[in-house]
Amino acid sequence: MTSFSTLRGAALVAATSDGLVDPFRFGPPVLNNSGVAAFNMGLRTGWEAIVRSDGITRTVIASDQVRFTRFGDLSINASGQVAFEASLRNVTGEGIFRGSGGPVTMIAGTRDARDFDFVRVGPSINARGTVAFSGERIVGSDFIDGVYKGRGGQVTAVHDDTGVSETSPATR
Repeated sequence: MTSFSTLRGAALVAATSDGLVDPFRFGPPVLNNSGVAAFNMGLRTGWEAIVRSDGITRTVIASDQVRFTRFGDLSINASGQVAFEASLRNVTGEGIFRGSGGPVTMIAGTRDARDFDFVRVGPSINARGTVAFSGERIVGSDFIDGVYKGRGGQVTAVHDDTGVSETSPATR
């Protein structure tokens, strides 16, 4: 049996074969056109992870043992990149993230993590790895609700409640 304190990366995937998977703690799966699924998976230890699987190979995208405390909705693109919403460990806030089995990229964060007041669940990722999401951004003393997109650097408004959109001259 795998030690609970060493469940990271490949060891976490191996633990899924050791009977540690809690059959009552699977989140809703998402599926790309190649038949690759991504889903939240809970272990009997209480740990949780986002896993990508083609039915043969499982890859841990993110785990609550390292950086996160909770996972929300997922999206997967054709190349197997997974976008997800999650709460951060040791930081007040949550965010929208993208991962594919290596380092996870923050797309947008809230409160102490970046400049959003909140992000909503349900991110969407395209083939290029750009993630769209909705949320409320803090700009000065204003809270600007909208739809945003990003790849891990600057976040751009697709449309927000100031009327700013990708096609207008002033994007945030």
